[in-house]
Amino acid sequence: MVASHLAMIPSEALGALAVLAERAFAGRVLLSFLPPGLPGRHGPRDLPATWAASHLLGSVALLFEQELLLRVDVNPTTALFLAPWLLLALARWITLPGAMVPRHEPLSDRPSPLARVLLLVSAVGIVASVALRHAEFDHGAAVSAANALALLALAAFGLAAARRAPVARALCVLALAAALAAAIATDHAEPIELALLLGGGASLAVPWLRRGDRRAVAIAVVAFGGVALLGPRPTLIGAAGLFALRVHTPAPARPGLTFAAVIVLVACAAVGYALPGSPSARFVLAPVGVATLFVVALALSTRQRLALARAQSADAVPVPPRAIDPSRPQAGIVRDIAVLCIVLFATRDEFASLSGAVDALLPLAPLVAVGLGLLLAPDESPFAASAPARPEPRAAG
Repeated sequence: MVASHLAMIPSEALGALAVLAERAFAGRVLLSFLPPGLPGRHGPRDLPATWAASHLLGSVALLFEQELLLRVDVNPTTALFLAPWLLLALARWITLPGAMVPRHEPLSDRPSPLARVLLLVSAVGIVASVALRHAEFDHGAAVSAANALALLALAAFGLAAARRAPVARALCVLALAAALAAAIATDHAEPIELALLLGGGASLAVPWLRRGDRRAVAIAVVAFGGVALLGPRPTLIGAAGLFALRVHTPAPARPGLTFAAVIVLVACAAVGYALPGSPSARFVLAPVGVATLFVVALALSTRQRLALARAQSADAVPVPPRAIDPSRPQAGIVRDIAVLCIVLFATRDEFASLSGAVDALLPLAPLVAVGLGLLLAPDESPFAASAPARPEPRAAG
């Protein structure tokens, strides 16, 4: 019976689902090797973020593997693709217990029925836009849908980590879904892959800056560094994300983060476009653009240093405690990434035409949605802050 139903599914659809399964499997294996933290749970509330992080990691890892095999003139087959990840999965299984998720669940309000409906509408809108644009569910349709849905899940995860009100963060996700669905429906879906890496990295930076989640920052570094696999211009975008992440990271953690960021970015850039005939990075940005980016980056770094000095001075003055810490400090990294990207696009004259402006600004859509949610969305109910944490049993990461 099952075989007869499978025979009725077009081979293109089966191939597309297999591609998504490969990405999720490879990414989930990598996720288990990262430091303890979130995402990583498999409960109904946590599964979307876990799948989204796995999809992001798997997309970067498999693209890196594909480009590396092409450089050594090896024909990448499915069996060759999956062999390393099967071995890593076996190694993780043998060495259990693996990485741990937190023993106590981070405090957060449960989404209300209205918030759940808004999130469902967001997901349905993405699927509907893909169905309207693609007559068949092929590889392109599958990747577009999966990238967009993963981006929505990561944006929701970041806003939940910042403890924004469930309905407010669901509205931000809905606005992001509308922008992505419009891009897919108007045949501008190509920048969504860049938007996933850039927006996913910014969203995962929120739990790192808010509660020191090492797993979240590890995924963010891979997301920003993995942008370099897409070409010289995206490399500058990924470097902007890593620079902002370093500027906003507390000083004791900066050396380790900087080392990891440089390794990931250089490795992805070398594999991504160090092939014969690939464009050189020196043709991506004129010297005037390089100087402009340097000045803007220096100004943002100085601004953050002064803001930290003011915050330390303010800590000496007693103020009434808040049930929930403000999310404005985490909005700073999202703002700085957006500023650096806009300066980069402007120096490259990418706003000269409407089509070019749409393709350039679409990767910034998740930054706008998450940034507005961090700045404008109200806090969760303070009752969640006083509720006892639910014990979490040991689980493999």
